[in-house]
Amino acid sequence: MYKTSRIVPVLAMALALSVVLSLMLSPRTARAEEAQEYVKNTTYIAGLESGIEPDDRNWELLYDAVSKDGKISGSAASESGIYGVGFKHKTPGRGTSVISADITVPEAKNDKTGFVEIALRLNSMTDGRLDKKGFRICIEGGGKIGILYASANKKRSQQTNYTFTDGRKIYIEDNADENVITLFVDDAGQKVKVAECVIDGQRVTMFYADEGLEPVSTDFGFDIYRDGFVSITADAQGMYISDLSVTVPSFSSVPYASAEEIVSGGNAPAGFVDTAIDVIEGDDDVGRPGGVNASLIVYPVLSVLLLALVIVCVVMLVKKPKEGESA
Repeated sequence: MYKTSRIVPVLAMALALSVVLSLMLSPRTARAEEAQEYVKNTTYIAGLESGIEPDDRNWELLYDAVSKDGKISGSAASESGIYGVGFKHKTPGRGTSVISADITVPEAKNDKTGFVEIALRLNSMTDGRLDKKGFRICIEGGGKIGILYASANKKRSQQTNYTFTDGRKIYIEDNADENVITLFVDDAGQKVKVAECVIDGQRVTMFYADEGLEPVSTDFGFDIYRDGFVSITADAQGMYISDLSVTVPSFSSVPYASAEEIVSGGNAPAGFVDTAIDVIEGDDDVGRPGGVNASLIVYPVLSVLLLALVIVCVVMLVKKPKEGESA
């Protein structure tokens, strides 16, 4: 047997070193457990007062669109009547993206119903209806609102109480987490919910806030992804878009300098500030802290040394007594 006087001190030393090791490592373990995801909402505002230029970082005029006098419209020479604007950044497929714009939709002319389509989750902002990509909400000047698929004669819509011939602000909230897209309009200064589109695989159903209106639905024949590009286009001359913006969330494991940012015109958004505990000294050229915290070196070295001491203690504990020693 081993001497009690030999075993007890060794056990006490091993226990003490283990406690110290645990205390030294606990701050980093706690930080790992407390790791969280940070969200930043960036709002891109189209620079319609100065016009959208070809080298704009965020927006692109589509087809025969013209940007002047604070609004987007069709060119006088346009024969197709199709024109609009695309947003150059993809929505992330997470969180909620918001599209906001003032739109004026003309009355029907020459037996043609003029309408605006707001396309979301596109593979490309230039995708047309026949490309069968993404999802489209259609709005007619007289107040019909619904789902648009493939061609103008494949609309599924209902007559609402909101007309757009004299202009009206719309808001579209694309909740990728819930796979729900909601349309709101401005009514006498109030943001009012008009309809909610629920996406289930290839099928989309639009439920109206007015309970007197039956839902409309259609099978798109292809899966609608949760991310993608955004565009607003018109299928008739006389449509105007103004006060246009898109808000998209971004996500990071380190905090941003601010949770909100507004980007006007073709400017680029600012980078986020890295305030992680492990990187605290100095700044790089875009404002992110640089340098290495001494804890990155001290903690690993101390951990190795303490572990080595614990191993020595264990060896001493299991070492047999020399011959001649009493057990």
